[in-house]
Amino acid sequence: MDPPGAFKVLVDYPWDEPFLAEPRKQELEVLLEWMVAAGEANVSVAFDDRTAKVLRTLGQPLELVNLGQTKASLRLDSRFVKDVVQRADQDSVPWAPIAEHLRDAYGLQPIVVDLFLCFLCQRDHRALTEAGGEPVEVKLGMPPASRLRLQRGTVVAAADWHRLRDLGEHLFAEERPPAHRSLQAQDRFASKLKASQPLTSEWVRAWNVGSQEIVRGLIEQPAVPPPRPDPEPPPTVEPKWDVLFEASLNPADGDEVSELLGGVRRALERLGEGAVWVTLVRRG
Repeated sequence: MDPPGAFKVLVDYPWDEPFLAEPRKQELEVLLEWMVAAGEANVSVAFDDRTAKVLRTLGQPLELVNLGQTKASLRLDSRFVKDVVQRADQDSVPWAPIAEHLRDAYGLQPIVVDLFLCFLCQRDHRALTEAGGEPVEVKLGMPPASRLRLQRGTVVAAADWHRLRDLGEHLFAEERPPAHRSLQAQDRFASKLKASQPLTSEWVRAWNVGSQEIVRGLIEQPAVPPPRPDPEPPPTVEPKWDVLFEASLNPADGDEVSELLGGVRRALERLGEGAVWVTLVRRG
């Protein structure tokens, strides 16, 4: 039983798990941002308290999320996402039939349908006007009369996108686009560069100057000091040997052996305390 004062807004939709709150643009924007980040990372990503609430009330009913305690991953195998991706899996396809299917089959509100359109255009599709083929920047809450066609495109690799963002800022003085890759952001950034920097001889000269500044900045970066060499080991000091007793004998002669042992004993007595090194050598 819910505690006193608690309430839920249950909206009657024709699938098993209804929304726990009325879908609003503000919450759907949070959900879309998380979908893009999770899709880019392709692993579980951490979320804050605000995102956690949206994932529970909107993401889970739409079967978009595997929700953990502190991280969540995007589901691309659920019926909603799979249905949209499969129907849009063409080089060029009108959006209207896909949107109509989402409304008729699942009872999704237009702004929730826009969520899936925006997600596609954040991945590998661009939206064009049905009539003239002009690019359109899709948003949540677009006018329902918009007739769009989706065109499949190629998103640049992550490393290339990072370099393009740097070059656009340094050489074209353009604001960096979002770090998350998307075909929509890629097209928008390309349009800005084309509009702001026409390819003329003056622009080429300016580009060369900018390139030289970048290279100079890299060259002039403080060098990393080389690692310190290992300290040289102390020189080896050869031990000094003093001959205390020296004699030759026939080991088979008992008298000579006794005389040797007596001489060794007397030498040790003269030496006093301290260790000595004794070596028996046979001359070849």
